[in-house]
Amino acid sequence: MKNVLIPTTLLQDTLQAVKIAMAQAEGENCSIILLFLKDTPDTASAAFWLRDMQTELTPLQEEILDKCQELAASLPNCSLKIQYQYGLTSPLLRNFLENKSIGLIILPETFTKSEREINRHSLRLLANCKCPILQLATDYEEHRFAKALYLENEDSNVRAKDVPKMLNGHFSFRIVSQAKVIKTENHEEMTPVLLETIYKNGIDLLIETRKPGKIRLTKKTKKSFNEHFGLPVLSLCEPVY
Repeated sequence: MKNVLIPTTLLQDTLQAVKIAMAQAEGENCSIILLFLKDTPDTASAAFWLRDMQTELTPLQEEILDKCQELAASLPNCSLKIQYQYGLTSPLLRNFLENKSIGLIILPETFTKSEREINRHSLRLLANCKCPILQLATDYEEHRFAKALYLENEDSNVRAKDVPKMLNGHFSFRIVSQAKVIKTENHEEMTPVLLETIYKNGIDLLIETRKPGKIRLTKKTKKSFNEHFGLPVLSLCEPVY
């Protein structure tokens, strides 16, 4: 497993993200990087920059950070670092992922639902990167994944048998079921069927694919169909043929 990036608001679910990152390392050396984003000051004043660039965390955030460092210290093969980043662009993110050898991105739910524009913008940029992205779900406490459901998009070129190759053996789960998701289909009718499949098969992870697209500057975020199931979602970037 390469290094793991966790964009974070430094709230409680960051601890869960760190535990999952440690579990996925499976004895290999792994660096876990917490990415804390901050808006770039809208001024040319050097004095304002110096004042604003002083990192100020709340007592709760400081406590969460300390607990994350304690967790990582419990495994000799894992190290944890925090990266404070002011502003984010597509080239900067791409270079950062390459420079840090990031092999997995884990998104705590408090980050994906953050109202801060810098965090929302980073989600749009991350969706275009090639790294696997694991989006966590509320109150999900498992650290390892055993059984997965592959949700195949109707316009996807990736089949269930292709998924293990895309992961290069970094995950130990197996795909036990799959379903085709059609854009024009009534998802409200499809949800009970998938919930039954998840329950009967003991599924603890959903897998989907994504295709890079244009970065749209919009304040609206479309609710994902996968949020109905309360499970983590592993999103894989489709290869360009």
